[in-house]
Amino acid sequence: MAVTQAVDNLRGSFLEEPETSSEPDVAVASQVVSACSNLNEWLRSGHAPRGFAKAGGELGAAAGVYRNAAVAFKSLADVDGDQRVARANACATLLEQGDHHVETFVAAVAKKLGDATPKEGISPLPGTPNESDPASLPCVGTPPRRLGKSFRT
Repeated sequence: MAVTQAVDNLRGSFLEEPETSSEPDVAVASQVVSACSNLNEWLRSGHAPRGFAKAGGELGAAAGVYRNAAVAFKSLADVDGDQRVARANACATLLEQGDHHVETFVAAVAKKLGDATPKEGISPLPGTPNESDPASLPCVGTPPRRLGKSFRT
């Protein structure tokens, strides 16, 4: 499963705000961890094309942050009260931080390719990069949506 789809599924489960984590929720979080691990392995398997090191770093950072969001989401079932609120806030913050890394990645790729403003909907999947074809460059998802949600009571 691609990081894009896994994170979208996690975000959907998170926004449902269940009282306790259920089996599907744990499975969704596990998919994010697995997808992010696969992306990081792919990034470590070779060097970014010339001029794309910053973009590669942002992509790796997004994978790490999204993985941490999945771990925080999984842990919601283990706590209640103030600890649950704190972990839910951490999960929301991590999802937004991952989104920021994705935005920075897309901007870096667009800048390198000579387009100062990233186009909506560019969401290539990991594969063999081709500097002349932005659709072949690795990305973790479609333009992110902001959560706009706080769990503070």
